[in-house]
Amino acid sequence: MTITKTCEKFHSNIKFSNILRFFQTATAWECLSFSSIGEVTRYKAFFEYIIIISIIIIIIIIIIIIIIIIIIIIIIIIIIIIVVVVVVIIIIIIINPLTPRPVCRFGEMRDDETETSSSQLIFAIFSDCIYSLNNKKAVRFY
Repeated sequence: MTITKTCEKFHSNIKFSNILRFFQTATAWECLSFSSIGEVTRYKAFFEYIIIISIIIIIIIIIIIIIIIIIIIIIIIIIIIIVVVVVVIIIIIIINPLTPRPVCRFGEMRDDETETSSSQLIFAIFSDCIYSLNNKKAVRFY
């Protein structure tokens, strides 16, 4: 009887905000589980709920911040890769035509060239320009 009166008194005296009203709806078994100082028990339970909800909200915020940081890092890495690729392409486009190219007819070398080995001739098919090992003179095939 005392516990029920304490519970009723507790409910009639509560005048909190809407957030606290969410927690003041005690069911019958909650009221019966209160001690004779039911109000203290109820307040303690309320603040435990608040602490648990606060911890959950903080964990969610930390997870969201970590996800945002990871996304920003990935975007920065992608931007750096794109910039590096663009710079390399620009350097190749600008510098490559400026480099002098040796001129040789297909299958023969100029008089000042040294003979090349067969492995160099095979390599020349892929590279279009080879260098003899003796004097680093270039041979270009058309």
